[in-house]
Amino acid sequence: TMRWFVWGTIPIGALLGATALVVVPAPAGASSGSGARSAVTPRGEIVTTVLFGTSTRGARPGRPGRAPRCWWSTLGDGSLEWLLAVGSSAGGRGGIAGALVDLVSGAGDGALDQHVVQSERCAGRTTGRFRLAPAPDSGTSLLTRTMVTRLPPPAPTVSPPPGTEVPVGVPVFVSFAPPAWQPVRSTLTVGPLTAEVEATPTSFRVVTGDPSGTTTTCDGPAAPFDPADLRSPERQARLADRCVVRFATPTGTAGRPDRWTGTVTVLWSARWRVGGGPWNDLGLVPRTRVTGRSVREATTAIERPSA
Repeated sequence: TMRWFVWGTIPIGALLGATALVVVPAPAGASSGSGARSAVTPRGEIVTTVLFGTSTRGARPGRPGRAPRCWWSTLGDGSLEWLLAVGSSAGGRGGIAGALVDLVSGAGDGALDQHVVQSERCAGRTTGRFRLAPAPDSGTSLLTRTMVTRLPPPAPTVSPPPGTEVPVGVPVFVSFAPPAWQPVRSTLTVGPLTAEVEATPTSFRVVTGDPSGTTTTCDGPAAPFDPADLRSPERQARLADRCVVRFATPTGTAGRPDRWTGTVTVLWSARWRVGGGPWNDLGLVPRTRVTGRSVREATTAIERPSA
């Protein structure tokens, strides 16, 4: 059972309706890793290149004139967490990440406690099919895999607020209020292991979704934009304790979408122990929230000098 002492979360299984699930043996050589490079296309489709946590041992593309050989690759914890976050958003439910959410939610609560998620790949490309397989490992890796869906999702403070159209180049402030930036503690049971787990937020990264943008990483919760401060937004953006992103490409023109879809990911430093013993490091556990923003061209008012 899972008991959060600070926050409670909605189980992933409650996000969508149940679907059928088949649990199959894990293939030899499957491994678990920690990350992926992902992007959301303008139509909300998911494009993911798994950089870690996949195994291609014994699998080779087919010869010319023959159908390519296919295999199953195990998603790393970072890849899995990102895809679940995007698949649970409005823009991602119709893509391959939405199919992953359907699979996990249909399996019920605790599905990731004892299983890994695998994606089918043919000739090096993801087909969009997923399956659950019994986890070949145990202990700390199972604790990490479970925590990626049990920690609270990010609740950032954003200025200008979400839903507000912003001009190109204008600073957008991202921060976290003290109640959303506190350590959490829990008792977590995974298989034969019952452990006390503790996680502390350390930093967060913002991906704007703007094709001309970059990933911004900020340490700590950052300070919000202060409307009572006499300094301009540009001057406040240069302060060391602010976390700011900017958009360079307008939306809604030249065939572009009405908004850019990005993410905010909080990195939690996690550890565990059993029976009051010494603490063991679980590394950094990510939690992601999908965001969206409309952007317009910046305008400059030029006044005619008075005579």
